[in-house]
Amino acid sequence: MFLFMSALFFAVSVPVVAQGVELIPPEINSFLGLGTFAALAAAIPVVVELIKRFIPKMSSLANQILSWTIGIVVTMVCWFFNFGFPAGLVWWVALLYGAGVSLAANGVFDIGFISKIFDGIFGKKAD
Repeated sequence: MFLFMSALFFAVSVPVVAQGVELIPPEINSFLGLGTFAALAAAIPVVVELIKRFIPKMSSLANQILSWTIGIVVTMVCWFFNFGFPAGLVWWVALLYGAGVSLAANGVFDIGFISKIFDGIFGKKAD
């Protein structure tokens, strides 16, 4: 049985190894690692904290508004310079992604919020 399985494994793996594939290097489409939604969401608090150094007495509401604005601005800059995930999108779709990035960076999209959305769409599970 072992001999049969070894021969079968060899017969199946030979075409995979023998297949010739031309490797095309991926296009580098990011700037400072801001190529993904998660990277933008992680960069927003850093930028906000850098700005807060210059404005030490900022209220909580002003901090939230600044964070939302930075998220939208950074995403639109990525869209304008055509790098990262907003590259090639229509401007208003990139703007919506910016709003989503801002909300994700501020913790609005936590598990409680998502579970409420799913409960509203699919109904509550019966225990």
